[in-house]
Amino acid sequence: MTTKRNYTNDARLGTANEVLGCTFGSGRRSLDDTANWWSENRSPQQADRWEAASILALRSLETRPDRCPLIPEHKTFPFEARNHCFGVGRRKTHRIVFAIRPRDIVYVLGVYHLSRDWLSLDDIV
Repeated sequence: MTTKRNYTNDARLGTANEVLGCTFGSGRRSLDDTANWWSENRSPQQADRWEAASILALRSLETRPDRCPLIPEHKTFPFEARNHCFGVGRRKTHRIVFAIRPRDIVYVLGVYHLSRDWLSLDDIV
């Protein structure tokens, strides 16, 4: 039986709602869910590699998060949502969807697989 992964208590990420200069909404839960999927459907070692890649991707948002493009479905949102794509190795498989709040606070809305259909506002609220 695998241990459920929980980013909420992960010292590498910080407190429950603030991580490396990022603030989380439901994005924290999607990190947990995806890490658990990797562990249950691939291996704990691959889950560790995915977690490390996601932490690097989050850290990269500390500097100039506005360099990341608007999400393709941004016109259906009442705010600017951006994405940063990452993956294990060279192949990008996931995207961090986020908004930039005043004072350059990155608010993580979720982490989604790139094969997923376009997001609606209901998916992230």
